[in-house]
Amino acid sequence: MARVAWLVSCLLTALLTGCTSASSTPPSTNLVVAGEAHQTAPASYCWKSTCVDTVGGEELLQIRGVDHVPVALGERVSLKFDGQIPVGVNLLQSTSVGERSVIVDELAFNAPKERGTHYYHLDLSFPDGSATYVFALDVT
Repeated sequence: MARVAWLVSCLLTALLTGCTSASSTPPSTNLVVAGEAHQTAPASYCWKSTCVDTVGGEELLQIRGVDHVPVALGERVSLKFDGQIPVGVNLLQSTSVGERSVIVDELAFNAPKERGTHYYHLDLSFPDGSATYVFALDVT
């Protein structure tokens, strides 16, 4: 009986540790436009037992050296994740009067139909925590 209990304990331990992510930081997140991947800038996050707070917006893009992503008017932009897939997605576009929510459908959204530089905050929820990413689209 002790041998069976030991075996069950080993199997449960292997199952539980095998199902958790070994990463201590959120997955990297990219934008895919016309088949080409572009970086986003990781910002604040709480992952497992660690929380990190950063500056945001344009300042963070400059600090991290993340380029603006060129897109056409209304072009479809997809989100791609290295690791866990988010269970919750909230995309906000910064405007001159505040922020507005952007519809994300099947991990993709449409670029604005107005030319210019548009800044975004992408808030994601994962099984292991939450993370914010920032990026800018240059719409031409």
